[in-house]
Amino acid sequence: MCMEQYYAVLGNCRIPGSPHDRLRARLGGPFTTRSVNHICVMYRNRIYEMEFSDAVTRETIGAALVYRQLEHIVSNGQDQPPASPVGLFTTLPRGDWNCLHSVIRQNLGNANTLTKIESCLFVLCLDESAGIPSQDTSERAQSDQSDLLDDRETVSAHNLLHGNLINSGNRWFDKSIQFIVTRDGCVGLNFEHTAADAGVMVPIISHVYETLKNPISAGDTRLPVFAHPKELPWLLPKTIFHEFDSTKDKLKGLIDSLELQYGEFRKFGSSVIKNVRASPDAFFQMALQLAYAQLHPNLPPPPTYETGSLRRFHLGRTDTIRSCSQESAQFTKGMLDPNCPVEDRVRLLRAALRRHQDYTKETLAGQAFDRHLLGLRMLAQNLTGSDDGNLQELRSLFTDPTYSKMNHYRLSTSQVKTDDDATVAFGPVVPDGYGVCYNIHPNYIQVIASSFRPSTDSESPTALLKHTFQSLSDMLDLMQRPHCEA
Repeated sequence: MCMEQYYAVLGNCRIPGSPHDRLRARLGGPFTTRSVNHICVMYRNRIYEMEFSDAVTRETIGAALVYRQLEHIVSNGQDQPPASPVGLFTTLPRGDWNCLHSVIRQNLGNANTLTKIESCLFVLCLDESAGIPSQDTSERAQSDQSDLLDDRETVSAHNLLHGNLINSGNRWFDKSIQFIVTRDGCVGLNFEHTAADAGVMVPIISHVYETLKNPISAGDTRLPVFAHPKELPWLLPKTIFHEFDSTKDKLKGLIDSLELQYGEFRKFGSSVIKNVRASPDAFFQMALQLAYAQLHPNLPPPPTYETGSLRRFHLGRTDTIRSCSQESAQFTKGMLDPNCPVEDRVRLLRAALRRHQDYTKETLAGQAFDRHLLGLRMLAQNLTGSDDGNLQELRSLFTDPTYSKMNHYRLSTSQVKTDDDATVAFGPVVPDGYGVCYNIHPNYIQVIASSFRPSTDSESPTALLKHTFQSLSDMLDLMQRPHCEA
């Protein structure tokens, strides 16, 4: 298992540029955190540099002193009005942010502040509130076997993903890792995907979670000289200030267009699915295919992206497990046909599950085709000015309508497996699609679904979750019927 992504995720940042952004540290490059001895803390849009070790002796401070520093930051910030939300600019289209970044950086003090943010180990965002409702309005029944659509988790997911507008200026979305803590109990992180993949973050979060279970020694709470937090100043030109309102308006439009819904399927989990000789991941993916077919009976089967890790290879990232197959399409067609016999439905489901498992194995072994085609596409783009016939033929492949259709992922999905009760959220990758992230536990399944509104070809994520949960139950009922082995 390649570990290079761990070196790329801490102390890293996406920096705007032209014609493209750059990463402070690239995957497989030199380890950039050896000389880093600070994090950045954001509170009320103010940015503080907080050292955690001596730059010379490398002596680290204990948890009690970290707490003292955070107390100092909160006390300092509460006595002042919120600062200008410079972090909002990291939500802009990259070209717009690059222009503002260049203007802001012209001042030496601002350049130092930007460098401190870009080089810090990570950003810690302290929010006053995530906007979590004081009363739980979730759809919940008394039985533990009921499905749950949780409004509190949904609001938390919005805050972690984009700041819910009220906290969006208290972020630096270019940073690879932002830990986020709110007074009303929302704890999580925002992860910028360029440097690494979600599978790398899970062990980090699990390690932090396990460490927090241990008692923290009070220790010496006197702050060494090097440990006093320092606010990083901004000296912004007048031309910048009118950009805050327009940036906030643009972000509000994006936030208002995004729907998220958290749900828990509580009737069963991986243990029961394995008992009917099925892969839990394949089983959930086929439930998604069936839910989509039920919601959109007049649309063709959806091109589907599922993340497949390639970390068994050096510097490997991901490739695409294409969960929509001829077999899955035949299965959903049979389920929607009221005249299809139960035995045929079971046979079609088993065939779809086998196909998904086979393609998953091929993808994880490096035998998928999407990243190969991506490499060829980048090659065709970069070799400009060539009249080579083979190159022209290659370019025609990527302008073919079929290529566009197969990469228009109406279902963008990922299983992020954790033992903890944690969930991950992301948005759809196309305007008329869904984003679905899920975590299959032994006895229940956690899901966060997303979609954009308004869209003529997508329903609400709540509708998708309800149909998916019903599909899971219907499929298990099929598999458990006597004399229906296939």
